[in-house]
Amino acid sequence: MSLAGQTGATSSPVSYARSLPLIVTFPLFLASAPGHADGRAAVKQAEALLAEEQKDISGALTLLREAAKLDAADLDVAFDRARLALEHADLAQPADFDDYLALEPVTADQRLLRAYILAARGRTDEAHAEAQSAAKADPANEEAQGLVQALAPATPDEGAQAQPAIAGRVRLYGQYDTNVSVLPDRTATTVGSTTTISDATALQRSAAAIGVQGDVRWTPVRGLTELSFLAGVSYLGHVNGRSDQLDVNTGIVKPGSKTYDFGTVDLQARVAFPRERWYSAIEVYGSSVFIDSFAERYLTEGTLLGSTNVAVNEAKNIRLGAYGLGGVRSFGEDFSVRDGTRAEGGITFDYIGRHMGVGLRGGYQAELTDSELFTEKGPQGMFYARGSIDRFDALVSFVYQKRGYDSAVNPDPTAPAFERSDDRFGPQLQLAYGLSDILSVVGTYQYLRNVSSTEGYAIDFDYSRHLATIGLEARL
Repeated sequence: MSLAGQTGATSSPVSYARSLPLIVTFPLFLASAPGHADGRAAVKQAEALLAEEQKDISGALTLLREAAKLDAADLDVAFDRARLALEHADLAQPADFDDYLALEPVTADQRLLRAYILAARGRTDEAHAEAQSAAKADPANEEAQGLVQALAPATPDEGAQAQPAIAGRVRLYGQYDTNVSVLPDRTATTVGSTTTISDATALQRSAAAIGVQGDVRWTPVRGLTELSFLAGVSYLGHVNGRSDQLDVNTGIVKPGSKTYDFGTVDLQARVAFPRERWYSAIEVYGSSVFIDSFAERYLTEGTLLGSTNVAVNEAKNIRLGAYGLGGVRSFGEDFSVRDGTRAEGGITFDYIGRHMGVGLRGGYQAELTDSELFTEKGPQGMFYARGSIDRFDALVSFVYQKRGYDSAVNPDPTAPAFERSDDRFGPQLQLAYGLSDILSVVGTYQYLRNVSSTEGYAIDFDYSRHLATIGLEARL
């Protein structure tokens, strides 16, 4: 039986008669065995490699299939299973290749094997991109270089682009917010020279809302350089908790104001440079935020973001990186005192496992506005942990921000200058359960606490906020 028959492949420009020089030797396997999550799968793999040395290919494949059942996410087991199946097409089963393609490659050899399998199935463009990645990760690999040439179009057109890949996402969700207008816990009322401080928690409006988000990402270039473009739109409208609002310019009261109903429009261009150890990306994105059901522009922002990270261990699952961004902000007419620029930079640490990961972010941010009262800067940090089991994914994180505001002159000469410093922190939980390949149930919960220290103000700006959402997301 031919390999093409086993994999459902169409004709391909590559010959599969020769063996692949991708054998993982038994001593090398023993060196990496302690990293396996399940010792039983490692034992099965060791037995399979011994059987291969003894020319018992059928027995070796049987043992590797049994090992895959014990740990379907073991990339080493999947690699050896697909390699043997590719070299011995008469013994191959489609699942030998399907299970391997479902995993993310790490090394040049793993990408090269994926290229052969994809080419055998007639997916030449994807195979060519994988071969290019393998050749870039290991420039001395002559086989990878040869496969790149073999998979190249027979009549290349210099102006031609790779076939576009389009992916879409739509989410419909409900949200509950305990402090829609983000009011502080206390308020002050001044009559003459007397200022009265009172509890304002009763004024903090809680409300339920219905939201919809959608975006489309187009990736015209893949491989050693990846280029993508994204366009997205969202809208969140509250179904209760509205309040009247006085327009100070006209004196007109807007009943049941929709000020806190908002919509966004987002555009992004991203170019990435994936390598075996290094991964770098540059993004340019812009967004506009509208309030009152798109009736009024609140904010337009443009940002340039650069990031890079590098694997620092042989397993390539520990990565250190850095990022930096700069942006310009333009607020609507009623909020123009907040016009200005922003900048942020920091370092990153990630551990990426098969079913879990953890990471740290630390940096410094600054927002420079036209008004002294809104200019702020300070350090910030974030910790996250994620995990997945079957169709269930979870992410928990904790964020901290220090917001230090510049001193501002108090128009009251008898009062001290305005001084303010905020500590903002809280956890966030994200959950997703896959109902099918394209549809998931998603939910989030976030608690945000702001603790403020002030001088010159009649009150501080302490507040708390709970945000919870649940909805359905479709990825197409």
